[in-house]
Amino acid sequence: MDFAIDKKALEQSYEYMFGPSILVAPVLKPNVNAWDVYLPEHKVGWYNFWTGDKVAGGQTISTEARIDKIPLFVKAGSIIPLGTEKQYSTERVADVTELRVYAGADATFRLYEDDGVSYNYEKGQSATIEINWNEKKQTLTIGKRKGSFDGMNKVKTFKIGWVSNNNGVGLASTSNAKELIYKGNTITLKRK
Repeated sequence: MDFAIDKKALEQSYEYMFGPSILVAPVLKPNVNAWDVYLPEHKVGWYNFWTGDKVAGGQTISTEARIDKIPLFVKAGSIIPLGTEKQYSTERVADVTELRVYAGADATFRLYEDDGVSYNYEKGQSATIEINWNEKKQTLTIGKRKGSFDGMNKVKTFKIGWVSNNNGVGLASTSNAKELIYKGNTITLKRK
């Protein structure tokens, strides 16, 4: 559906997009160490989620496949938020969101939040934050928060990481991320 004019993408029986940015390539055989993945035609390429390596689209590549690392690729021109790990939905954890920027093209992401436990979102109790990456200016803008909900943290910490080879990869936090304290107003950060 996302790559309707790429005939080879349409032939892939098991690969799928998880949202608009993440390509998932399930491993369907036991005891393999590598897996062939077709990366659909995309003018600015794909990033390996586990390594940060950037690869051109429109080709089949062999990638590492382990029991604990399903092949995942992120479209260049994407913003992926990662939150603090929770054991259950109501667990109170530090309100830190890592934003990983997969450069190569402009990107937009709308971060949605609610209390996570009630149906109060049906009554308008939720908040959104528009996040934009401008490739030409090399700037990330975290927009003004819209909305609110009971129990919402007014101050939020964002850790910004630009993905590259072995930086901002996998499930661990980005080691050299830029930390921003966000109080609901627009912040623009230039990549250095």
